[in-house]
Amino acid sequence: MRRVQQHALLMFAQHGFENVTVEQIALSAEVAPISVYRYFGTKEGIAIWDEYDPPIAEEISRRLGRLSPLGAVRDGLVAVADQMYDPRHDLERIQLIHREPSLRAAADENSRVLGPMLVSLFTEPPVSMDRFDADVLARAIVGVLAAAVDEWQTTNGEQSLRHVLLDAFGVLEKATGA
Repeated sequence: MRRVQQHALLMFAQHGFENVTVEQIALSAEVAPISVYRYFGTKEGIAIWDEYDPPIAEEISRRLGRLSPLGAVRDGLVAVADQMYDPRHDLERIQLIHREPSLRAAADENSRVLGPMLVSLFTEPPVSMDRFDADVLARAIVGVLAAAVDEWQTTNGEQSLRHVLLDAFGVLEKATGA
C-alpha cells in the first residue's frame, strides 16, 4: 500500500491531483487497478491512507493507568511520530491533503475515527471515565492533533512533528491545568 501511495504522490506532484487517474497510478505501481480500489476505495483514499491508527491505539493503551489520559495520548502520539513518521513522505502527503479541497474533506471524514477510538480507550479500565467526559476530552485531543499537524505542514516541517505535538499538547495542558 505504501509503494502504491508513493507512486501516486509522485504523480500528483508532477501532474496535479486532478490530472492523475487510479488506472495511471496502478500502471506506475505495477498493480491491477482493482487492487488499488480494493485497498484504498478512491483516489482520495490513496492520499489520505496511513498505517498509524493501530500503533497509536497500542501506544496509548500501554500508557493508560500510568499516565493521565491526556499524558497517555500525548506520549503515545509522540512515540508513533518518533518510530513511524517519515518526515519527507508524510509532510509531502499532508501538504497535498491541505492543498486539495477534496482531499481535505476526505481527511476530515477519516479523522473522525480517532475520537471514538479515544472514547473507547478512556471509558474502559484502567481509566473508566464517564462517556460524556471521555467524549469531551477526545474531541479536545482531536482538535489539538489537527492544530499540530496543520502547524507542522504550514511551516514545512521546520520543527519535528514530535516538537510541534509536544508544544500543542502543552497549550492544552496549560489551559486545563493538567
